[in-house]
Amino acid sequence: MQKTPCQLGTVQIVFTASMGTGLADWQNDDSPDLTFQRIDKACYQAKASGRNRVVAV
Repeated sequence: MQKTPCQLGTVQIVFTASMGTGLADWQNDDSPDLTFQRIDKACYQAKASGRNRVVAV
């Protein structure tokens, strides 16, 4: 995203994204909520470690 800025009139807008990603691990996650919590934590780790990155769990 950062390498493809958007042009809005005369203003160039650069977007970045931080993401947490992961797969459901039904041997360790007792519920979908636990899966979501794990992936949500990964998103916050991406933001805290400099943003504009992906953390996979």
